[in-house]
Amino acid sequence: MKVSRFVMLCLFGLSTGCPNPRDPWPCPTVSLRPRTPVSGTVLWSVGEDSGNLTYPSGTPGAYEEGGAVAGGLGNTVRVDPDTQSFVLDDWIVMDPRTDATRLRADFHLGDPRDWEVGSHPIERLYQDRRRPETFWEVRLYFDDTACKSCRSCEAFVNGVAFEVLEAGGSLTPYPEVVSEDFRRRYRVRLDVHDLVGHRYEEGGPVECASRASLVFDLTFERTSSDFLIEPDRFCNQYSTL
Repeated sequence: MKVSRFVMLCLFGLSTGCPNPRDPWPCPTVSLRPRTPVSGTVLWSVGEDSGNLTYPSGTPGAYEEGGAVAGGLGNTVRVDPDTQSFVLDDWIVMDPRTDATRLRADFHLGDPRDWEVGSHPIERLYQDRRRPETFWEVRLYFDDTACKSCRSCEAFVNGVAFEVLEAGGSLTPYPEVVSEDFRRRYRVRLDVHDLVGHRYEEGGPVECASRASLVFDLTFERTSSDFLIEPDRFCNQYSTL
């Protein structure tokens, strides 16, 4: 690979015409807005503590970090300037809690723009740290109620039922992203009990005393208004995208 003389001079600080890494540069982005379920229930327990959620709630709105809620967080991604391509991810997160304990579960559904009606697999999986050859659909963290000062327990499960109920509109080239009549209505379900978690100490994984359960049946809806397009956005060396 050949490197130009100008680039070499910039690398060694020998040219005054080099771009300042602190200066912003164009980085157009596409975002998938957070969204709460339109209907459904969540039942959960950790040790002797338990709770439930029902949607629609009395205060509908976006997912709020740290609340007793479930939601689709979505993500923000850069658009490749050459190919104008990008990969969105409808990231589902549940974070129910009480004063005594909490449980957090998350899994990834992928880009909703090309979903068709019917059942779909969970394609983006989590790797198990204890068994690197094993991959799972859902990652969970929960408190060990028998050890308040201990680190959170981690567990993995499979078995999410993911079904697209309605599909209207279509994917369109950037910068429109989707047609104005775009709509996806979809349902996710899971029913798991007596989950064994592990916390990671200096000596390795330790089995937690508390067991966890999680049952949910949630319906979400995505429309064209959920897609935020920022073609004139700028980034710099401190940007986290």
